[in-house]
Amino acid sequence: VTDTASRRVRRPSIFNDRRRLAMLLLGVASGLPFTVVGGTLAAWFTAGGISTATIGVLSWSALSYSFNFLWSPALHRTAAPFLSRFGRRKSWFIPLQILIALALFGFSALDPKSNLLAIAALAVLASFLSATFDIVLAAWRIETAQNQDDIDALSTLNQVGYRAAAFVGGAGALILSDLVGWSFTLMILAAIMALTVGGALLAPEPPRPETREKDAAGVMREPEKLAAGFSPEWRNIVVALVIIGWIWAFWTLGSFMIGALSHPETAKAGAFTLSRGPWIVAVTVLGPALGAIWLLRTRAKPVKLGLPSAPPKVQAVADALFGAVVEPMVELIGRLRWVALLAVSVILTYRFADNIWGSFAYPFYMGANGGALGPTGADVLCHLLELQDQIGTPIGKVLKKMGYPLPDSHLIGMFQVLKNIKKMKRQIPKIRKLGKQMDAAQGRAFENTPLARPSFLNKEMEVF
Repeated sequence: VTDTASRRVRRPSIFNDRRRLAMLLLGVASGLPFTVVGGTLAAWFTAGGISTATIGVLSWSALSYSFNFLWSPALHRTAAPFLSRFGRRKSWFIPLQILIALALFGFSALDPKSNLLAIAALAVLASFLSATFDIVLAAWRIETAQNQDDIDALSTLNQVGYRAAAFVGGAGALILSDLVGWSFTLMILAAIMALTVGGALLAPEPPRPETREKDAAGVMREPEKLAAGFSPEWRNIVVALVIIGWIWAFWTLGSFMIGALSHPETAKAGAFTLSRGPWIVAVTVLGPALGAIWLLRTRAKPVKLGLPSAPPKVQAVADALFGAVVEPMVELIGRLRWVALLAVSVILTYRFADNIWGSFAYPFYMGANGGALGPTGADVLCHLLELQDQIGTPIGKVLKKMGYPLPDSHLIGMFQVLKNIKKMKRQIPKIRKLGKQMDAAQGRAFENTPLARPSFLNKEMEVF
């Protein structure tokens, strides 16, 4: 047996392939700021007594993750200023990670009760930088992979790092905040983010990809074929209208957010959502969809407007925006027709639920008196215990006489438990009345030493 045949083949891993170790660290750098902005800040605000309405407004700061495709074309070919010697991808990694770490460190120096506006500004900055980092990271992962198996391995390591960051920035931050306080916890998260710069230093710069205009045979690629089928005049008009609409939408959201955080006592997020929300969705989603439909309808019979041609550089910017904003909608509607509306609705529902409503998870569980789950069952249990002090007949016996089924274990029937709890709230007066009647008829079965009234069972929660 020769040495070559007997030599074991070393499979790539994080121990012998620096790309994979770099991918793991860069995955942490991608997941940590998203977790902090989208969840940890909400836990911090909840612990600080910030209202859920204000937390809801602050959750809008994570919208950059949903719209980062807008500026992704600008990062495709250019390196970061003054850092081009590191390459097109690595030149962006290092400054973005450092700036994100500084933004996370900035949170630790602020108080949510008195610096809400400054925290919101840092959150918007951190989410924008993080969303930009995700663009560069996705490009680096694809370009540095050598084959499909390599892409799968790097994608897996990316998710491992991302989920590890979510655990550290979520559950880890909650544990640390109880031990050392929120300021020091945020400092630790900022330090972890700074350490991920090591992944950027380890990451090799991928080879430059082929130009997108034409492949080696001089044949235009599919995206360029799609764009070439439409009149540049109408492409530019649709892009201009869509961008104007999006500027209005972002300006409207931003101005309300600033006003709401400056004067939270007068902000009405619900009224704003009802009055402006449908218009914002119409402008940001239906606008590109209607533009795509118009382009598809006029492709067969183009209508010439006779407008002067745009300068080459302006046209290049317009084409890049068309490819990032309008072209995906054109392709989607061209393929699916009216089914595209259903697809867009599902995508919007997921993105809004993920980015916006996900921020309410911490207030839901952590609010005063046990969060939103506290009043669901704890107050009912306390009322039953207090009621048992007032009657001598066991409550179970009273419920049995009323024909009321005892709740199942939450592991057996969670929804039935919640349903029974809701019913039992309404039955407390009847249980009290029947229990006293049974005491009068049969005598008190036992005497209880009254329990101390729980502090959170106050007049505000008293509903019976």
